[in-house]
Amino acid sequence: MTKDYAIPPEIDHYACMVDLYGRSNQLEKAVAFMEKMPVEPDSIILSAFLNACRANRNLELARMAENKLLELEGDNGGRYFQLASVYALGGKWDEMGRVMRMMRGKEVKKLAGCSWVQVGSGVHIFTSGARSHPEAEAIYCTLGFLIDELYDKASLDENGSLLI
Repeated sequence: MTKDYAIPPEIDHYACMVDLYGRSNQLEKAVAFMEKMPVEPDSIILSAFLNACRANRNLELARMAENKLLELEGDNGGRYFQLASVYALGGKWDEMGRVMRMMRGKEVKKLAGCSWVQVGSGVHIFTSGARSHPEAEAIYCTLGFLIDELYDKASLDENGSLLI
């Protein structure tokens, strides 16, 4: 990249490469790439790698990423849920429970996700699971209709994931 385009790679470029290797089911290449990087993997890179481990159901490599990720972001509740979901997807309920107990033991909380939607000149904030919006009933009714439409037009893969 530096030679061809005179752009020195930054940490985000390395994260993209790890993500691309993961999405193409080349976890070993992702590991080799991370080992050769001139910088230590940060939480973004390790999170991308962990997502790749989850998608490829590679629990062995997920365990490798777990220690490094929690060392960097042991106070981030989202990381614990990310790890727990890897183990749950692999059917390793004892490992999932271990991660959740670790989270509770450290009194780490996961912040609720939220979205901002601009409609005209107004901005509406939606928090996961909240129904405080003045038009919540109509919004969730419409959302339910859209979800039904998706299920009618889509199919499920062998893992039960929705294919649109």
